[in-house]
Amino acid sequence: MPTASPSWHLPCIPKHRRLNPDEHLYILFLQRMSVDEKEQVMKSLEEVDSSQVHSFDRTTAAPRQLDSKRWIRDYFPSSNAILEIARHANAESGYREFSYPSLILVDSGWEASTVIAARWELVAGESKLKFNAARVPMNVANVLLSTCDANEGLTLAQALGDDVYEETKVDFYEDARATSLAAPSRFGRPFVWEEHFEDDYGFGSDAPPIVSLRRLSNTERETLKKTVLAGQNDTNAKLEDLRIYQWKGPGSSRRAIYHIFKHIFDKWNGVTDMFFVDDVLEGENHEPQIMAAMNTDIPNTDSIKMAPIPTTSVLPFWTGSGSGKYGEDLLEKYGDIWRKEVVVDLEPGPFNFSGVDVCPVFFLEPFTADQERRVRTSLSTLDHVEQGEDWGNEYCFFGYLWPDDNRKHSLEDLKDLFESCDPFNPAYNANSSGPYLFANYPHHFVAVDSHCLDETNPKVLIASSLDFHGEDVSDDLGWTCGLVPATEAHLDWLNFDIANAGPEEVIEQPENVWLSDLKEYRENDWPEEW
Repeated sequence: MPTASPSWHLPCIPKHRRLNPDEHLYILFLQRMSVDEKEQVMKSLEEVDSSQVHSFDRTTAAPRQLDSKRWIRDYFPSSNAILEIARHANAESGYREFSYPSLILVDSGWEASTVIAARWELVAGESKLKFNAARVPMNVANVLLSTCDANEGLTLAQALGDDVYEETKVDFYEDARATSLAAPSRFGRPFVWEEHFEDDYGFGSDAPPIVSLRRLSNTERETLKKTVLAGQNDTNAKLEDLRIYQWKGPGSSRRAIYHIFKHIFDKWNGVTDMFFVDDVLEGENHEPQIMAAMNTDIPNTDSIKMAPIPTTSVLPFWTGSGSGKYGEDLLEKYGDIWRKEVVVDLEPGPFNFSGVDVCPVFFLEPFTADQERRVRTSLSTLDHVEQGEDWGNEYCFFGYLWPDDNRKHSLEDLKDLFESCDPFNPAYNANSSGPYLFANYPHHFVAVDSHCLDETNPKVLIASSLDFHGEDVSDDLGWTCGLVPATEAHLDWLNFDIANAGPEEVIEQPENVWLSDLKEYRENDWPEEW
């Protein structure tokens, strides 16, 4: 079935309201209208004049039942936005009962008793579709589109007549703004691998690939080697020595782990899992922490999964993977299941948050390495564990997303950042907007500020769109958010994600963070008793 609209700023026809397009035709309103104005339009569209439709000796179809989707935003959609809405309405051509190739679009022309009749049609001599449209009288739109849809190959130009079509044609492509504009890069130049690894580096299947993101002294390196090799007593491996590769590149962020893994996975045959000496996590006595990493099978997202494992488990993990055991099982067996992570890269965009099916975590202020360790410890510490709750915690740490400042931010600031990176936000500007490109926003997430550093009662902000909708559940208005104990954040997020609880059930003083293009709707249409 069709998925949610790619942007929260565009309406979509909700899947629970998608009816058979052979019997139903959808009206999309492209401007805010009062209830009386909407009823007036619907009444005019239900009147039918078939005299202006040329069926070329084919059947003039009966008009279909009309359904509608209102517009609640403060702005008029661009041609680019209209095309995206239409693509989504017809996204699943393999599921006829859920796909709408034709739409009636209502803009300011309704005051002159006209609407836009639009449909996807094959380009002559090609296999691709184009969204053709014409401005027609209200009483013509339904029967025109119904007749074209009922007669294969009949186009709007043929049904209206070429002269009339040329006079009334609406070309959404003429001024459509491309969505693939490159957002400004936060990170500067890409990695130059030869500069970032020691000389003559190479990886293969004869030894576990271990990369250290922290600077190791000779003593630390030798101690780590001995501890890793001690673990082969439980394996068939016969290694006398192994090499730990030192990363010399910029920073030791999760982005570095992602790119190192992908580079080596693509370049060196036989490498399926990697091990990183982490610069963020440490053992209880500040000893180096080993992270086991592998590719994931999360749909629509190029990501890796990792978790800390005991140093003595590196070789059992590596030999187990080489023998065909599934990496997820090995991670569950040897890893700390309360510190599992999915690591993604926000570049290149547009990034799809729908592909991240674990708890996203954003930092609202920059943290030192020690502070970040405390945050991660708080989020992986359990307040209580119910019977059967042995799946562990799994996070995706996006970190601090403001590259050019060093201050504390709010959830409103994070919302503004999301919107500035969304090409379908009306305020988006590729040259001056945020440093990323987002296709949508996360429905539920955790945000961390100094509340999490409280030694006695660390708390984090949690946000959910679960109960925060407009006309129907396809209208995303923003998030309900508030503070919760850090030790309960993952369980709260999980309950939101599976619709087992709403934010008002776990947040003591919930507040709403609204998307910025809903001022009129918020003041005049949103029910107070929500």
